[in-house]
Amino acid sequence: MERKRIIQSLLFLLQLNVLIALKDDPCTTAKNLPNFELRLKAFKIDLARGDRPICDRYFIKEPGEWFRTVDGNEMVNNRTTFFECGTQYSIYMQGHVPSSLNRVVNRTACVIPSCTTKYNIQLKKCSNFTVYYLPRPSSCDQAYCFGFGENGIAPNITTDKPTVKYELVKSAGKTAAELSEQKLAFKCHFTPVVDGTNIIYYKVFWYVNDHTSTIFASQAVPKERLPETYLRGETGLDSIKLNIEISCKVRLYYHPKGPPGPSSEASEKFFAGIKPLKRAYEISRDNSTVIEFKLTVPFGCMYANHNDPYPLPCKHTLSLTTPDYLKCSQGIYAVDMCGKLIESRKWNETQTISIKHKNDNNYRTIQTFEVHTETKVRINGEPFWDGVELPTVFINVIEGTNKWKNKKCEAVSDPHMTSFANRHYESQEPGTYTLYRNKDPVGNINEIQMKVTPCNYVKYGNYEHMNQCTCGIAARASSDVYVIDRCPGTVPFYFGFKSCVEDILNVMKKANDEHDYEIHFPSGTSLDVRLNSIFDKTHFTSERWTLELQIHPSIADEGRSQGLCGSVEKDELIDPNNVNLTHDEYLFTQSWRVADADNMFKMTLERLQSFPKTRKARDLCICEKPSLSSGTIKNTLTCTNAKGRISCDKDKMKPVQKDVCYERHNRRKRSVKHSFTFTPKIVIEPKLKRSKRAISANITNMTKAQAKTWCENYMNSSPAFLACQDIPNTNSTRAIEICVMDILTTNSTVFAAAPRESMKAGCLKEIARNDTLLNVTKNGEKIADKILSIACPGECSGHGVCTKGVCQCNDNFGGGDCSIDINEPPEVYAVNYETGGLCDKLFCKEAIVDGDLFLDRSGLTCKMQRFEMTMNGTSWDLETSHVPGSHNTLSDIRCKFPRSHSKRSTLSSIGFISGYKIAVSNNNKNFSEAHAVYILDSTCQDTLNVSGQLRFALKPGFCFIHGSCVPDGVQKKCYECDIRQNKFEWTYRETEKGCTKEENSHLWVIGVVLAVLLLILIGLVFFYILKKKHRVVQDSYGMPNPHGQASKYSK
Repeated sequence: MERKRIIQSLLFLLQLNVLIALKDDPCTTAKNLPNFELRLKAFKIDLARGDRPICDRYFIKEPGEWFRTVDGNEMVNNRTTFFECGTQYSIYMQGHVPSSLNRVVNRTACVIPSCTTKYNIQLKKCSNFTVYYLPRPSSCDQAYCFGFGENGIAPNITTDKPTVKYELVKSAGKTAAELSEQKLAFKCHFTPVVDGTNIIYYKVFWYVNDHTSTIFASQAVPKERLPETYLRGETGLDSIKLNIEISCKVRLYYHPKGPPGPSSEASEKFFAGIKPLKRAYEISRDNSTVIEFKLTVPFGCMYANHNDPYPLPCKHTLSLTTPDYLKCSQGIYAVDMCGKLIESRKWNETQTISIKHKNDNNYRTIQTFEVHTETKVRINGEPFWDGVELPTVFINVIEGTNKWKNKKCEAVSDPHMTSFANRHYESQEPGTYTLYRNKDPVGNINEIQMKVTPCNYVKYGNYEHMNQCTCGIAARASSDVYVIDRCPGTVPFYFGFKSCVEDILNVMKKANDEHDYEIHFPSGTSLDVRLNSIFDKTHFTSERWTLELQIHPSIADEGRSQGLCGSVEKDELIDPNNVNLTHDEYLFTQSWRVADADNMFKMTLERLQSFPKTRKARDLCICEKPSLSSGTIKNTLTCTNAKGRISCDKDKMKPVQKDVCYERHNRRKRSVKHSFTFTPKIVIEPKLKRSKRAISANITNMTKAQAKTWCENYMNSSPAFLACQDIPNTNSTRAIEICVMDILTTNSTVFAAAPRESMKAGCLKEIARNDTLLNVTKNGEKIADKILSIACPGECSGHGVCTKGVCQCNDNFGGGDCSIDINEPPEVYAVNYETGGLCDKLFCKEAIVDGDLFLDRSGLTCKMQRFEMTMNGTSWDLETSHVPGSHNTLSDIRCKFPRSHSKRSTLSSIGFISGYKIAVSNNNKNFSEAHAVYILDSTCQDTLNVSGQLRFALKPGFCFIHGSCVPDGVQKKCYECDIRQNKFEWTYRETEKGCTKEENSHLWVIGVVLAVLLLILIGLVFFYILKKKHRVVQDSYGMPNPHGQASKYSK
């Protein structure tokens, strides 16, 4: 390794010397001046016949550029006349071209007729050409004049008006091993001129999108060689992309280098590429349509054998790259695939792509969307076909029906139900229920199950009652399932995706509030979840969590919604068998009780992940760039992720991570070699500790009238509650009714906050869904702006101030509602719980910490103490790092491994694995208990169960050297991995030719160093000589150097 580094350093120094010497040398950087073949002095333009003068203002950048000569044609150094050199006002040079090499000289260039306008130019003679520094002309039509051309007569005739045609030309491979292929070529078709006296030569000029500059000018050739004038990849097309207008002109010559005849009329512009047949489509909300495209030219394919008459079939791809609609939930998405595979043999057929409007539950739809498309070629396809961007297609969306608007379904407190049709009823029996279900016409299912358990026991005199509360939800979109289970007996609490097979169900957390979540279905329907906790000290030994739920329907729910939420259109309570049970609320609620076999809370992960996938009518894809790889479209769509799928403000909502779910799926797909023999099962003991935010059940004894008065005063003490009464579809009366019922039922105020917060949440959602409310005013003030500025969760619990809708908590308090004492550390149950505390370094880049009451605040910190361990379990602690925790939910965070770990490539001489003991704090002061994560490389490291203890082993056929897995027999210069000699160090190969002990032979290093010094010295001398030759000289014709330095002229 030491020798290799020294040699690489030497090569770098040599390259550096060469680059310094060649830096800014115009002999290497000069480019060709456009339209060089038309700048001959002998070529005169005729404005009457449609010739367009060259104007170098279009081709030369300010202040000027270096250009090189072509075919030995130097700049003309005698006076020219009007309309010579392909322009109206030609520019000629005063003086001559220097004969000596590598000297930059100054010259003056004159604009005809009288040299009143002149430019300071520079010349340098290179090996076999000359380079010119040409300033940008001050006006049009001025152009620099080069070359005189052959003496002779210019033809005074031209061809008829040409037309552009295309054909596929068979092209042999560059080597015998390469296959032949078809290549697209454009032909400038015209009728050859008959001249009985002279041989006619034809020169074709190709233009793209206009007739100002050529993309390719052929050589002047006889008609037998006209294929040489074709426009193809190697003659200019490879430098551009298709979806262009191509045209051509023809000039005649009597001699290939003689003066040209007049230009033919330009051909009609031919559009070459692929274009949409329509630029605008109209669809109804939540509906789909088909976009049509048409190719105007074919594309070529490879031949299996050079002598085959026809090539093999091949395909190009037309892919969707729709804009990223991150700031809004609506968009246009592909159905089935993110594009279209176009078959070579069907290139001239109409191509179609199905797209669908992605709906949400906002009242007004976005009117117009853009659809962007571009091409992707097969491997080795012609580059001008690749990445062709098509004209934008506009999708105009029109509103559908309005029956779903102004509707919501609620489950509040213990739980009080409100159906979509605004029917109020009670559902206070324990069990799991279908809260909402939607099955679309092709069988795709959206479903929400809610779990109800005892939460608050009340006994007052002879009165006793057990309240039931919602403590869990399971949301399903086809084969994707998200679960929040904070019910008694669930250890640990579950908070995350149990299945993300299709990635179409998305969950968002309110920024800075770890108790507020939104779940979004692909149909546009959404579920809002608010977490609360209560503490019944008279009956339970720990807190009870309650979930306040609101479901907001979309147009997709019309005629399809079922469950406890009922129908969107009708004020009826219908059971699963379509029986109307409006007359019996108890029978209705029990009819939607979920059987154990269908209970998503009780299903295994395997069962949940086996749910049917989405059928094609709703198989949507965002198609972000780069959407494709190697010109293929993936059959399995995974691009419908949180980005662009969710109705949210980026500053207010954050996507809940799916990394644990993704990793779970990936583990099932991995090969055996990337797995561990033993995965420990982490046992978590339930914590009987009360959360600081839990609301105590304060016993009271009120009459109905007293309860109503208390509830009215309590509700109206909230400024946001009062302001929300001016927002339509919010029901302050219902919130007070629920408050009264709960006080009378529980003889306490433990549930009083729930209906108030539910009413506020519904108010904020109504503002978000109905943008017309943003302009409603009262007393000169916009109501929505006022509400958004004062609506804080829980009125900040008396421990903070509401500022612009966000609680600014007092010292020692945190959480979205300032209800949690941040001096009390969060609970940590486990690190990398699903993998038994193991982290495979090939796939695992951070630690996933499971626990409870993690707060989304700047003080969230992971204290990570690194350790190493031997194979037999002996460990020792190393350095400790503090890194910011990345908040995901109330129950899990991410702790990135410190940089020192990612940079560390080796362990100590006796360490076999490393890991971290991780503790978490909400204020970077008070930390939880620490839990360990073990970092291994599944390539060669394995785990064992030794009498119930976790131990580590080296897999057969590997060495483990300096922290890396090395297969047996791998050689590294004079060393190799030899498991028979030493599994943990390199084995020295003494018998290998040229291998000697390094400590006995360092003379070669001294020799190399001396050689380096010598080469550097030679390079510096060479640079000094070259620098002298670059000095600028000036002769008697010259003007001062344009860069301000005058120099002597030397002939």
